[in-house]
Order: sequence, then structure tokens, then C-alpha cells
Amino acid sequence: MNKISICAIASILFFFLIFKGKAQKDTLQNNNFANIYLDCNDCDVDYIKEHLTFVNYVRERRAADIHILVTGSETGSGGFKAIIVFYGQNRYANKTDTLSFSVKPNTSDEVINTKFVKILKIGILFFLTESDVINNCEITYHSPSGKTNQIQSNEDPWNYWVFHTNLSGRYNGESSYQNYVFGTRININRITEKWKLEFSFTNRYNETHYLYGDNEILGITRNYQFSHLMVKSISNHWSVGYSIYANSSSYNNIEYSLNWNPAIEYDIYPYSESTIRQFRIMYSIGPIYNNYIDITVFDKTEELLFSHSLKIAYETNQKWGNIGFNISSGSYLHDFSLNYARLS
Repeated sequence: MNKISICAIASILFFFLIFKGKAQKDTLQNNNFANIYLDCNDCDVDYIKEHLTFVNYVRERRAADIHILVTGSETGSGGFKAIIVFYGQNRYANKTDTLSFSVKPNTSDEVINTKFVKILKIGILFFLTESDVINNCEITYHSPSGKTNQIQSNEDPWNYWVFHTNLSGRYNGESSYQNYVFGTRININRITEKWKLEFSFTNRYNETHYLYGDNEILGITRNYQFSHLMVKSISNHWSVGYSIYANSSSYNNIEYSLNWNPAIEYDIYPYSESTIRQFRIMYSIGPIYNNYIDITVFDKTEELLFSHSLKIAYETNQKWGNIGFNISSGSYLHDFSLNYARLS
């Protein structure tokens, strides 16, 4: 064996022993740290690892001492409320905690990450009260400038109203064909623990030109839709309300159509767990009035019908994953053979 080979082997062994020793040293240093599994799709993991350093991060949830599940929902002001559930496992079995924080619309990523890491630290410390790590932790309170010992108001200046607008347009064309599509959508929502109000208006205009020699065929369709939903929570499980739907569509031969459906809904799980799990059963019944542009194939220019429907929806976000389904079925009351069923 020549000198070059011997030197190469010696170098490899030298670096291997150094790396192995350092790894063993790091492992010993981190033995008292809690192993955490961060179950979050949109979190800035690099930022969290940089600013939360008194834990071990694992990629297998069953190896974790703390499984952290992050869910959330949109707030009435258009911001976001994050729900963080801490599930204790292994050495912290049977310990669970839930924390949350809210951010306003247009909040920067830096502010969100800072708040998130602070909540993570608070939640993890709950599990470390009997650990040696707690001896190296300090708690600091920063009083708001000029507001020492004063309670701050968390009132929403928009009173939970959220407004969304959307404008869209599309053009396709060639030598014998042109198509213009324009659309508008306006959504107005207000969601609180007791009430849910939704208003939606949609307008769509579609114009098509076909050229055949010297002849031109023009096709225009217009569609207008308005929907409104009101739901009142009467307990942790029961809700009542109604929905209104109105539309006009030249494509569907509808001069105007009105649909009003009172409904009742039961959720097996309480509202407080809605970001973690839901199992909703809703029944609705109501009239539908259609006024047609042209006489239909059933020799109708207008008609009043009654329909009912049953909807079942299940959704859960757990530390083992997410699952959900929707089942809906309905029919006309005058003829039950005119029905539908959907599963998604």
C-alpha cells in the first residue's frame, strides 16, 4: 500500500472519529431537551429552529414527547386566528394544552413568526416544569409603553365584517372566432361565536362572435346570482338559520329564480373545537320559484316547487393526519323520484 493511500485512510478515520465524538457530545447535551414534532403546513420551520433552541426537533411523530398541531381560521376582521394544540406523549403522556393567538390583516411575516415562537415557548414550558431545563429559563414581562397596568381593548374596528371583491376578464380570439368574458364578485361576511352572516353577489357576461364568410353569429349570455346565509348558534351544538338564493341566467332560460330554505344544524362536537373537528348534520326545506324566459319543454312559463335536503359533513385535524367527507342528498317534495345524492 503506498503512502498516498495510507494518508487518505488516516484522514478519513480522523474526521470520522471527530464527527462521531461531536455527535455523541451533542446527543448527551440534548438528552434533557424535549423532542417535539411540529405538525404545521405553513410554518417557517427555519425561523422556529433558529429562535426556539431548547428542544430537539424530530421527523417522526411517535418519537416526539410533544406533538404540536397548528390549525386556524379567518377572523371577522380579515385576519387570522391560529390554534396550537400541544399533545404530550412518551415522557409527557396524558398532558395536553391549547393556546392561540390572532393577527390582523396585512401583518408581516416577521411579526407573525415572532408571535408564533413566543406562543410555542409558553406552551412547551408547560411540559418542562419538572425538567432540569426549566432551571435555565427566565420569564420577562414587557409592559406596553405608556399603558402600564392598563387593560387593552381588543375591539374590532370593523365589528367582524369582512369584504372581498373580485374582478375578472378573459379574451380569446382568432380569425373566425372572438370571445369576451367579464365577471364581478362581491362577498360580505360577518362571523362571530353566535352569528354567521354571508352575502354574495356575482355577475358574469359572456359575448361570442362567430364568423362564417360574410355572416356573423353573435351569442350573448348574462348571469346574475345573489346568495345570503344567516345562522344563529343557540347552543354549543345546535344552530338555526336560513339561506336565500336568487339568480337570473339567459343560458339556463331563467328570467329570475328565488329559493328560500330555512335550516337546522346539529354539530356533534362543540363550537370551541370547530378548528380541530366537526361533525355537522343539517336539514333544510323550502320553496323554489322559477320564472322562465321562454316556455319550457314541459309547457311551463313559471312554477313553484318545494324541495328538501340533508347534508352531513365531517372534518378532523388530528396529530395522525386530516380526514373529512361531505354527503348531501335532496329531492322535490311533489316527486321524490326527482332527487340527487353526492359524496365528496
